[in-house]
Amino acid sequence: MLDTHARGYVTPLIRFFAKGLLDLGFIPLHVTFFAGAMGVMGALLFVFQWPYFAVGLLWLSGTLDALDGEMARISKAQSDRGAMADIFLDRVV
Repeated sequence: MLDTHARGYVTPLIRFFAKGLLDLGFIPLHVTFFAGAMGVMGALLFVFQWPYFAVGLLWLSGTLDALDGEMARISKAQSDRGAMADIFLDRVV
């Protein structure tokens, strides 16, 4: 429910950064894998008792996860492979 109310404020910001990443030459799949790597590294930092850094990486992972989908929609680069990678890495993280 909170997501529904906040979406109107957050979507323009996500779209802005998604366009910026596309302009830099990134593709959505790059961002998907980077988000997954940040999430796994965040989990490892929790294990090694670095909770503040872990939370930061998990926050970055979640932000990048939102960006990759927006990038795919903007660039019309949606694919089954990308969707499966996104879902799989979401579950891993």
